[in-house]
Amino acid sequence: MNEDRAAAGVRHIGGRLEDLAADRQLLARVAGWAAANWLLDAAALWVFLRAFGGSTDVDALLVAFGLVNVLAVIPITPGGLGIIEVALPSTLVGFGLTRSTALLGVATWRLVQFFFPIVLGGVLYATLRVGPWSIQRRERLRRLRDIAADEMDNNESALDFAVRFGRRRSPVSDLDRTDGGTRPDDDEDEGVSGPA
Repeated sequence: MNEDRAAAGVRHIGGRLEDLAADRQLLARVAGWAAANWLLDAAALWVFLRAFGGSTDVDALLVAFGLVNVLAVIPITPGGLGIIEVALPSTLVGFGLTRSTALLGVATWRLVQFFFPIVLGGVLYATLRVGPWSIQRRERLRRLRDIAADEMDNNESALDFAVRFGRRRSPVSDLDRTDGGTRPDDDEDEGVSGPA
């Protein structure tokens, strides 16, 4: 482990946390969205439990859900894989659900919550590699770093860019005309003469 890189990472995270703490409005938005994420995830679990005939109090569901998600943060498996599937049904059984309802509800919820996005992402990635929406061969694509370097070397000013691409007329200004004719600058832009 590189100590300098680890220290730089910790300093970066500390700086981001200081920025977040200084901006109260941003902090409130982040906390609100995080709470909404957790509450909607718990609500989805409740829906899956209800689908199999199970019902539990809201506070019991939130305690079980929160406890298991805290356990899942321990970096033993990615995304708490295996930990949630074992601990959550056991906790829900402790709060009064039957074992079969807890197992089925948690298994189907976890399938949709964890595995379905992985499968969907894999399918969507495959469509980028094969089929009508596939990305062309890698040799034909320019690297983003090369494109950025070319733009940095380009010394074209905003005025030169405007001259090269011309001025675009606004469709609104065309609709606002009351005389029905062309304006004098239209002749210059379009290269055509006005009405005789």
